[in-house]
Amino acid sequence: MTVITHFSLRNLINTPTYDGFSVAAFTDVPCHLYCRITSQEPRIHKEASYRRGLWIADDVRFCFTVFEDIEQEEAGDTTEHHFIQEPWPVCYTKWFYLHGTIDALPCVSTSPYFALHREKQELPSQLLHPDGDGDLTQLLSTDEPHYLAVLYEDTVFIPPNGGYIWGRWDGHYVRKNWWPWGYRSDLYTFDDPAVCDNPITDLICYYRLCRDAYPYGKWKSHLRILGFDYYSDPRPAYYGFYLAEHSWPINPSSLAPWTQQEVADLQAGIAMDKVGSYGNLVCDLMYIELKY
Repeated sequence: MTVITHFSLRNLINTPTYDGFSVAAFTDVPCHLYCRITSQEPRIHKEASYRRGLWIADDVRFCFTVFEDIEQEEAGDTTEHHFIQEPWPVCYTKWFYLHGTIDALPCVSTSPYFALHREKQELPSQLLHPDGDGDLTQLLSTDEPHYLAVLYEDTVFIPPNGGYIWGRWDGHYVRKNWWPWGYRSDLYTFDDPAVCDNPITDLICYYRLCRDAYPYGKWKSHLRILGFDYYSDPRPAYYGFYLAEHSWPINPSSLAPWTQQEVADLQAGIAMDKVGSYGNLVCDLMYIELKY
């Protein structure tokens, strides 16, 4: 039986995270790898080897003097290996190589070493769109799941005519019911923000809203952070479609500027209220803008 003691690195993918890098490595045989990483440039030296009657100093060696080992995320021996390297300061270079075991026995081979520099990621702003339903789906919706109803801005309001004394809508949207109720909400999850090293200066929620001819009803911007709910002040709804917005310049939970991870974990949506008996308020578009 042949005992495998070597692995070959076939591909390496480095992906920026909010505070460092995620490294994915792919090998030809199953093995369990460790990423040995250092912030000091490796030392290079040559060793002499005896070849065809001559001693030649051409065997290149490298060594790490101060380092740490990061174990792969996967259990056991695998051909796909993931490592999270955080924290990693902006504009900072680190060096790493991979070593490991096969069937719990040390591998003879290692990978070459790699230098990786974290550059500053800058964006003026970015838009985040719903990608799933959050914890609450209390509004009536033309779609299941509900978030599909607030993606496309495709609803047309048809003014009062015939049997529709208040008007009606054609398209995809969420709405509150005709009968009196207190505030009810839809919450959505959103795309993860792209990595950006500039501080977030504002988080703005946008809503495309429309009420019918019945003049009552209000709405609020609604955030859920770590299981706690935060609302804007109630605002009146207007006849016909218009784009409304609410600014959250700081995280209302921490009372500090938003972090990338807090935005990634955020649920946001709209709360609708109705005063009186009849009438409707609908929303057919919601998205978030991050400003830096």
